[in-house]
Amino acid sequence: MIVVILSYNHPELTDRCVRSVQAYLPDDKIILVHNGSEAKWLKQHQSNFENISHLILAKNSGFSGGANAGLKSGFERDHWVLFLTNDCQLQSSPMPPESFGLFSPLIWARKIGRTDSLGGALQLRRGHLRHLKQGEIELDPKYDRFYVPGTAFWLSADVFAATQGFDESLGTYWEDVDLSLRVQNQGLRLGTHTATQVLHAVGKTCHSDVYYTTYLFQRNRKRVCLKHTQGLFAKMALWIALFRSWVSLFLQHLRKRNFSRVRILARAILD
Repeated sequence: MIVVILSYNHPELTDRCVRSVQAYLPDDKIILVHNGSEAKWLKQHQSNFENISHLILAKNSGFSGGANAGLKSGFERDHWVLFLTNDCQLQSSPMPPESFGLFSPLIWARKIGRTDSLGGALQLRRGHLRHLKQGEIELDPKYDRFYVPGTAFWLSADVFAATQGFDESLGTYWEDVDLSLRVQNQGLRLGTHTATQVLHAVGKTCHSDVYYTTYLFQRNRKRVCLKHTQGLFAKMALWIALFRSWVSLFLQHLRKRNFSRVRILARAILD
């Protein structure tokens, strides 16, 4: 197995993530993807971690592009990859699942005992997502699909080959939902793997940037849900649900006189 870590700046997070993996695995099992990171941070990581593999991307390819590059590199060396974003810390010795597929580990939110996610649930007809917590085995009836969040996951080479990984046109947000739905649609295995535990520093990377949280989130929400919704009436119902949620967001931003968010939301809807 190989651990792939996706990094874009945030050197303190990357250092902490790499060291957490080194506590369990030798350096030759680790690939650090520098997704267009600044030269000074790249040199620092190369100096701090001389014996791990460094995959250097000249420009930021978004989450999807950076993740795919790392996964391709990992699968050249092994059939299993454990993928981590750099705001994660590995908390258990990583042992791959028994069957091939795409699997979500148990992800803790900032501290052990507070669940961030053990997979996620999608209400496709309304474009709603939620993280599943530990112990939530059955989906809420109104949520009809399970997905594996992109924060951390196990992926086998055969599933990567069958799906070609993430849709790079999405960049960041909803790319994990899209991949999970394509895995399900091809009859491949999707699930959880609680033996692997990860600590996640929630909100430490792009959560404060409205380009990600408003533009990419809403644009990709629309694109992914429409892509995977079948039938004219189902698509009409989805459009109505999306429109209602967008009106609510518009009104919320207008009340707060946050006109920049209004413009960004409008752009996301039209793109």
